[in-house]
Amino acid sequence: MEILFKDLRYGIRSLLNRPGLSAIAVLTLALGIGANTAIFSVFYSVLLRPLPYKDPGHLMMLWTDDTKRDLHEEGTSPLTVADWRGQSQAFTEMAVFSRDNPVTLASGEELERVNAEFVSANLFQILGVRPVRGRAFTPEDEQRKEHVAVLSYAFWQRRFGGSDAVIGKTLQLLGDMTAWKNDPRTVRVIGVMPADFYFPTKEIELWEPVTTYWRWDQENTDRSSTSWRVIGRLKPGATVRQAQAEMTAIGQRVAQAYPITDPNFAGFGVRVIPLLDQITGKKLQLALWVLLGAVVFVLLIACVNVANLLLARGEARQRELTIRTALGARRVRLLRQLLTESLILAVFAGMAGLGLAAVGVRTLSSLAPPGIPRLDEIRIDTGVLLFTVVLSFLAGIVFALAPAWKMSLQHPNDALKEGSRNSSGGLRLRQTRGLLVVMECALSVVLLT
Repeated sequence: MEILFKDLRYGIRSLLNRPGLSAIAVLTLALGIGANTAIFSVFYSVLLRPLPYKDPGHLMMLWTDDTKRDLHEEGTSPLTVADWRGQSQAFTEMAVFSRDNPVTLASGEELERVNAEFVSANLFQILGVRPVRGRAFTPEDEQRKEHVAVLSYAFWQRRFGGSDAVIGKTLQLLGDMTAWKNDPRTVRVIGVMPADFYFPTKEIELWEPVTTYWRWDQENTDRSSTSWRVIGRLKPGATVRQAQAEMTAIGQRVAQAYPITDPNFAGFGVRVIPLLDQITGKKLQLALWVLLGAVVFVLLIACVNVANLLLARGEARQRELTIRTALGARRVRLLRQLLTESLILAVFAGMAGLGLAAVGVRTLSSLAPPGIPRLDEIRIDTGVLLFTVVLSFLAGIVFALAPAWKMSLQHPNDALKEGSRNSSGGLRLRQTRGLLVVMECALSVVLLT
């Protein structure tokens, strides 16, 4: 530790003696680290941060695959879902939910638009999330067609100020459909979901049992219906490929059992899609991977640039290192000192890069096109901070190793003699710098392409 502190003190003095070069190195590396941290924060928030459900990797969306019309994500009917549920061995359970159903909340003379969803009673159980106030629907509520509702946390806070008295409160709802426009219904609030919970989108503020949907009795007897979406939970050990193969076979059996000749019918094909893939989409995942790869190249270019700066500085320090070698300093000792200086640069660059990343994250969030999922979750949290720390130290090691190793190879007699610039050691340093310039240009061409 004593030697480490000496190396740190000497390294800081050495960098302060060359403030211009140190500032350029820090800024160059900070741009690379900042760009990587900003894009990684987006990448992590959209693709890596777990969804707010229990074991979200086991949650799958199940769609009707209409191959005749090349429509691969169509809804299905409750009757078909019952067949899926009864024959599947890969899923523990399946739940149905409606497409978005905006309603109007009437409170005296005041009217408010609310995004509602009709869901089966087992939905919250499949998602593995419990209300923070009250309770969720039960199969008995669903069977008796109880007009009850579960609220989102944001809606509870905004409309009712977070009061516990909301449990048991009745709400007057007026649907958009013609059958409901002049027939408001009263629902009783029985629960409030956690603050981070949403399903299927963050716009949904209220959930009701499927059996209270005004056309449920008709939908529940019509196998050609495509009004309902399905989510299922895989059994432990089951894979997406196994589930897809099983559901394809089940779809074929159902098609044989219920031949429907209507040309507009979507068919009985089934497509299984992991929930995260459903939310983010394959195109967005590819775009984020490309962006992450691009900023990695930016960081590599920055590292090569800084390595070249250090090599240029190393030519001026060569006599100093040679004298230390002549006085008995071992190569490992010199390497450690040079690496310490580089890591000090990396630490300062990491701190500056983190500041640039914070600005970059806000800019990305404001300039991002609408419709990108989980955009509001983008932030610099513990995971992103850890990424920045690791990235800074790796960058410090990457751009330090080549200059440090090259400078430590110089022979004392060769470096001390007059005209050492034309010595073999000096030529090797200049050759290495030329090679780094070539590498930097090559990386730039790949990045621009």
